[in-house]
Amino acid sequence: MNSLLNFDPERWDRQVLASSTPVLVDLQAPWVGPFLAARESLEELADQLGGEFRVGVMDLSRVLPVDQAFRFAESPVLALFRSGRLILCFSGHDRVKKMRTWLSQAKFWSPQYFNTLQAGA
Repeated sequence: MNSLLNFDPERWDRQVLASSTPVLVDLQAPWVGPFLAARESLEELADQLGGEFRVGVMDLSRVLPVDQAFRFAESPVLALFRSGRLILCFSGHDRVKKMRTWLSQAKFWSPQYFNTLQAGA
């Protein structure tokens, strides 16, 4: 099942920043082999998370406004957003595995944990 969304820089504010649901965004180059390999892992993660997260991809060639706003130092990047804030990101070929490990610790993706992050801002 392909539950990945396609995010668009022109609708970034509405699709990601204004979302009431946590959002995972993989900034990827769909024409490069290693990115395609990670896509399958990302689809599996999206299916596992069900409706608790919005999970999608954005083409790196279209990401300049987003990249300038968040200053991602490397690509590929898998970033987690909640209530308009960048919570964390992982880069490299194992970024999906790293995010899956981080999210597997239930307290980290619970609403209570995210509210704690917001309160500490």
